[in-house]
Amino acid sequence: MSDGADESEVVDDPVDASNIMYTFHFYAASHRDEYLNALSRAADRIPMFVTEFGTQEYTGDGPNDFAMAQRYLDLLASKQISWTNWNFSDDFRTGAVFEEGTCPNGPFTTPARLKPAGEWVRDRIR
Repeated sequence: MSDGADESEVVDDPVDASNIMYTFHFYAASHRDEYLNALSRAADRIPMFVTEFGTQEYTGDGPNDFAMAQRYLDLLASKQISWTNWNFSDDFRTGAVFEEGTCPNGPFTTPARLKPAGEWVRDRIR
């Protein structure tokens, strides 16, 4: 999807090997319907795994777009695509799941130290 491309570059010329999976990254506040639709079309033809996503902009920062992120997760569920979230850290960006200063000592088992993006992802996992 970078530089104006679409999924056809990959789905029309897949890797000629067994046991291959293709990855997709999205950031809900930046990657809108064009990306969502491309993922849907690609997933109909090749095995996909979302190895990184954020609820905010592609920089990992900025406002969260939980509504668009939910649209992605709904699509992933309907197509049985697994996912992982970025960023499991306590850095300054809104995409980090923990509040700054959490990682050196925790605690990691309480939602009290989660940023809004971390709370949202935690709720989706649960």
